[in-house]
Amino acid sequence: MLGSCERTRACPSDICRIHTPSTGASPTHPWLVTRDAGPVAEVFEVSEAIRSQTQWPNWLPSIQVAGLSQPWDEAGTLEALIEVTERTLVDRREFLALIGSELLLPIYTWRLNPGPLLVYQAHGQQVSPGLVDELERLISVRRHMDDEHGGGALVNMLHSDLRFVTEMLKHSRYKEPIGRRLYAAAAELARLAGWAAFDSGRHAAAQQYYFAGIRAASALGDHALAVNIIGFLGIQAYSTGRLADAVQLMDVAAAESRKTPAIVQAMTWARTGRAYAKVGDKSTARAALNKSSEFLGKTVSGDTPPWAYWVDETRLTAQSKHSGRRGWLRVLAAWRAGTGYGYRFCWPAERVVLLT
Repeated sequence: MLGSCERTRACPSDICRIHTPSTGASPTHPWLVTRDAGPVAEVFEVSEAIRSQTQWPNWLPSIQVAGLSQPWDEAGTLEALIEVTERTLVDRREFLALIGSELLLPIYTWRLNPGPLLVYQAHGQQVSPGLVDELERLISVRRHMDDEHGGGALVNMLHSDLRFVTEMLKHSRYKEPIGRRLYAAAAELARLAGWAAFDSGRHAAAQQYYFAGIRAASALGDHALAVNIIGFLGIQAYSTGRLADAVQLMDVAAAESRKTPAIVQAMTWARTGRAYAKVGDKSTARAALNKSSEFLGKTVSGDTPPWAYWVDETRLTAQSKHSGRRGWLRVLAAWRAGTGYGYRFCWPAERVVLLT
């Protein structure tokens, strides 16, 4: 069956029409209802677990990138989050990630639409502050689970968390302060899901989570979180050999970081230095790393976002020291020994980050 699909260039909707019984189908869209989607799932290698979490036909593979076509307003942002939670889980490793101008266009669109938006809803069940408190505590737990176990094992869990928050945003009632906290939760969960997908080699899915995170961060005007997510897109780019994309992404992140706390600027300039070191531009890399050190010295107590808890002088110094061949060798030797520059790597995931 798969061979015949490839030979005939059949698209997902064609396969649906072939394998969907007409009884009970929509008169205008006969492929929307199916009693037995097993053959279709087999063709596209979609597991039963994913099918059980995603409505038909949203688990079908698609060449369209989820969450990019919607307008940059509150309704469009919510629609983008819904689309990502409905479609991204099915993306497999072989799906192509965006590169070049296609990758950068959403980032430049964000620069023109940094937010904030009015985020409230007047219908549905009331969201209590206590529930949002618990959700924020859960996100903190998820961050440390990623630190300890690596992101790949957490993709499905984080996707479910993001879907839960998205459903609340869509169906519940909340005033603006609660709405802002819910969008903040969605942005951070999307960022964590993006990292987990990247960690498991699902680069197209990672990008879609990251773009959704930027959209959610824009909704509440959280510039620092959006800059952080763009930095993760840059890490993904240089980790997969797309160095030109990485440099352009880090340039945007560095330019926009001026509106963020000093600790975020320090982190962003360290990443920028790393990107330039990857392309062999030593002078620009050195200048960026010097800026990172300068901003680190300007940090103010209580000004660190919850997701930046790991940023400190030791780790940024480790990044700067291995932005060249000799530094790479030093960190590699330290990693093999389980220590680095006088400290022990705290988490397994940290070893991976420092070696990318």
